[in-house]
Amino acid sequence: MADLHVTAIGDSVIINADSYIRKYIPNFYLDGKVGRDMVDGPAVLSSVKQNVGLGDIVIVSLGSNGSANEKDLKQIMEISDGRDVYFVNTSHTQSYMDYVNKCLKEFTDKTPKAHLVDWREFVKDRPDLLAPDRTHPNVEGSDYFGKLIMRKILNVNKVRA
Repeated sequence: MADLHVTAIGDSVIINADSYIRKYIPNFYLDGKVGRDMVDGPAVLSSVKQNVGLGDIVIVSLGSNGSANEKDLKQIMEISDGRDVYFVNTSHTQSYMDYVNKCLKEFTDKTPKAHLVDWREFVKDRPDLLAPDRTHPNVEGSDYFGKLIMRKILNVNKVRA
């Protein structure tokens, strides 16, 4: 994966895992901000595209702070210009978690080049991987978060590590 360039936009969850993701994906650009929501995704990704350029693959980790809707997800895909886009779902104790994860699953199931990284399924029975807030991965969880993203990219794109 050393030759793969990856662009990510996200919230505090992916910020926590940034250095761990870079162990597996060295050419990793992250535009992350605490409190960022999926509705911010299209504008943020468009800005990154204009100012920095997009990598070969795009990662979106924006489900922890509220909504997700098909309009924003479609815009993210359009901005990505045919690249594979990996949407990381969320795991937390807020009432909207199931709604956000359902939107991401339905969208990725029907949209070519949109892929779900199922963090919730991976971590739901592993509270030992989460910080006390049950939203952010702890140190060990951050490493698993990075590995989960890397494995999904490898499996979908048949890329050699």
